[in-house]
Amino acid sequence: MPTTAMSDRENRHVVVVDDTSEFRRFVARVLERQHFRVTAAGDFASAIDIIEGRDRIDLLIADVALGPDSPHGVSLCNMAQLRRARLKVILMSGSHDVHHAAQYANPAGVLQKPFTARQLIDAVTTALGEAAGAG
Repeated sequence: MPTTAMSDRENRHVVVVDDTSEFRRFVARVLERQHFRVTAAGDFASAIDIIEGRDRIDLLIADVALGPDSPHGVSLCNMAQLRRARLKVILMSGSHDVHHAAQYANPAGVLQKPFTARQLIDAVTTALGEAAGAG
């Protein structure tokens, strides 16, 4: 990857929200290897704290199901996009039909679990408007 593309990615901040710690770490690790700055949250409340913060956020990747006592990931995405109008969102799910859930949000992409690192990278680069195959 050319140096300028790498430094551009290092300036891109991705927030990953998933209540399953192993999967959250997988997504974060894949993105960090692609030189994105990643902040991970394990629940709705932690994600809202990050979204309400002052840090720039370029992309939110959220699981549709965030635990039995938590609001839906679609609600999180809708709230985040109300707070940050230009925020891109990717919804993911292993327990719900993510394409059906996407009807209630405005995602730039969807990922049905399980997915590969390549599928994740492709979805992220597409959502952020990067050239295909960059990375």
